[in-house]
Amino acid sequence: MNSFTIKKFKRNDEYIKNMLKNEIVYSDLAVFSEEYADFPVYVLHSEGEPILVATFVLYDYNQMIIPEEYLPETLTLESEVYLGYTRKLESCNIDMEKALDDIFSTIKESFGEFADGHPVTKTLCKKNDIEVLLEAYNESHNYFVTVTGLGMEKYEASLAECLLSLDKKTFEENLEYYHSLQAEIAKASKLDDTELAYGMVYENEYQSDIYIGDRAIASANITLVGNAAFLSAVYVDEEFRHHGLATDLLIFTIEEFFSEYDNTILLNLRSDNVHAFELYKKLKFKNIVEKNEFFVLV
Repeated sequence: MNSFTIKKFKRNDEYIKNMLKNEIVYSDLAVFSEEYADFPVYVLHSEGEPILVATFVLYDYNQMIIPEEYLPETLTLESEVYLGYTRKLESCNIDMEKALDDIFSTIKESFGEFADGHPVTKTLCKKNDIEVLLEAYNESHNYFVTVTGLGMEKYEASLAECLLSLDKKTFEENLEYYHSLQAEIAKASKLDDTELAYGMVYENEYQSDIYIGDRAIASANITLVGNAAFLSAVYVDEEFRHHGLATDLLIFTIEEFFSEYDNTILLNLRSDNVHAFELYKKLKFKNIVEKNEFFVLV
């Protein structure tokens, strides 16, 4: 087995840019966008060649749609690790179990630099990332390890990514209930002069916004995909959270959408996101699919 080293790079480093163009075979390239530019990229080298590439993002509950009563008492962060490999994987000969363990350990050691003193309570890695990597390595090296055999027993069980749905019939049958929720929010609101707007922003994509004056303080998107529609990009400005805006906005967006379309609305949500589940359960979404998607790295 050959030795290896792990080096840290910035995402805008020319070396990383060239890897993205020429070397990386498998990775979630979306995490290399400007949105995540502050987070580092770790590259595992063996005999001077890049073999594995990994990066991560940190996020907190405030970026999710959670009513105030469900918010945690203290701010905690979670991390998601993105793992990929390069064209040099087939020609290398390394201890893959140790390589992955070292990459995950290196990433977790760097959390303090980016977490602003907040604890990182959970670290995830997409199950598919590991499985695809091992399959590619096995084909060249007869390594024949399974995900379980890779030492994953020392990690927690995998988490599911769930698919939630809300159909037009269910929404219309509960319309009075939805309007009562909005009335409660309006009665308790301490925000003045908010205005809701809805319309098409791109072909097959609809967006709702809540404005105060010219400032958009909340938004949500519904995108038509085949016979379904996907709810995404639900966001409330940090300054205006805990006023029920997400609930109000979602009801408004869904009602406007169903006034034009019959497509069932779908939403992806991780199974451990209990707080968000409570909100969507309140809005009558049903959990229709669960797929094991993530490993939790402890």
